[in-house]
Amino acid sequence: MTLKPCLAICAALVVLASSEAEGAPRAEAPTISASDRADFAAGLADGVRKWPDARVIEKYYPDDFKRMVEDGVEAALSTDGASAAFANQSMPPALFRKMTEKMALAYGALRSQIIDREYPKASNENVRALMQLVVDRANAAIAHSPKQCVVAVGLVKEIPRDPRDVIADPDIQRMAKIAADILEQAATKPSPPPEAPDPEALNALNLEAAKALPSDKSLNAFIASAEIPSERWNVEQQRAACLFYTRRIEILLERPNDEGVRLYWAMRYGGPSAPWARRQSR
Repeated sequence: MTLKPCLAICAALVVLASSEAEGAPRAEAPTISASDRADFAAGLADGVRKWPDARVIEKYYPDDFKRMVEDGVEAALSTDGASAAFANQSMPPALFRKMTEKMALAYGALRSQIIDREYPKASNENVRALMQLVVDRANAAIAHSPKQCVVAVGLVKEIPRDPRDVIADPDIQRMAKIAADILEQAATKPSPPPEAPDPEALNALNLEAAKALPSDKSLNAFIASAEIPSERWNVEQQRAACLFYTRRIEILLERPNDEGVRLYWAMRYGGPSAPWARRQSR
């Protein structure tokens, strides 16, 4: 694999890196010429510009975009073997995977910070679009893959996939478009951040959502799931959690006057424990 064709695939994974990605320790940077480094950075930037949310970040948050590209490039080029690949103008597949993984961690970590910082300013319309996407993905997955369903509702990290599948996935394209809409609206017409949700409203919502569980066995599986990390759930616990959390969002979408939309956003970003509030308080 030559160097230039790999960049678009790398960029696809980088833009869609998990919001929970954490930077990995970096090895000593290999000796790569300034021109090769600049070409690689330009290629990465061109690759991520294929995604609408990255284009919005570049337009409205240019310093953040610059840092994301720089961090992605630095992480990729610090991979053992990168120097030899540039010298030979050839990209072995195993090295490509390692570089992509490191690039995704670095780029995705900063991208997730931007989302945590800007998403609280989302409008009701954009939040509703995101909620509907979550429900659609969850309902499409629940029958054949409870694990993918709990990914869709945000209970576990995204399952790694072939980058070509990521690029072609219409849900991923839809997700990137919604992210672009939220980030642009947050930059141009920000809405007030949500306040902490009312505990009584949350309790009532949870009781109503629990009615979606079809049996005592399913209810018991859901209760048991609360006692262990989501990564260790069995299939029954995954299915029960998915049914519960999907139904909770559906209930909120059904409520009039965007009441449910604001409660959903308050559950994610309201109060001092929200990610954006924690970062601002540092």
